[in-house]
Amino acid sequence: MKIISITCLILIGLISWSTALVHYKKLEKGANGCLLDGKELEVGGTAKDPNTCGVYVCQNTEGDSLIHYCQKPAPFANCANDGVSTVTEFPQCCWMCVNYVSCGDAPKEPDAPPKTDEPPETDADLQPK
Repeated sequence: MKIISITCLILIGLISWSTALVHYKKLEKGANGCLLDGKELEVGGTAKDPNTCGVYVCQNTEGDSLIHYCQKPAPFANCANDGVSTVTEFPQCCWMCVNYVSCGDAPKEPDAPPKTDEPPETDADLQPK
């Protein structure tokens, strides 16, 4: 009995140590479950959330669902930052280290000289007349 108690405490500690979250999300009613972006999810079925490291899980035919996701990688991954991948399958994305990419700071093109129909100057053109 003591081993079961210790095992339960360890599991509770690991769950609270991880950064996985679960939230309720109302989806549209489906014939056999939930509708997500026009696609049918059977009760118990899952679909990847494209905006997070997570999945939707359909709970019933009333459109009730839970979204399971990670806000940042699990501490045991020892990542340099707390970014998560939104393209990796759940739950692997919960323990992968990723680098941030700033979408708003796209590299700028170097300023190009204005385009003209005239041929470029040559050394002969630069000689005094």
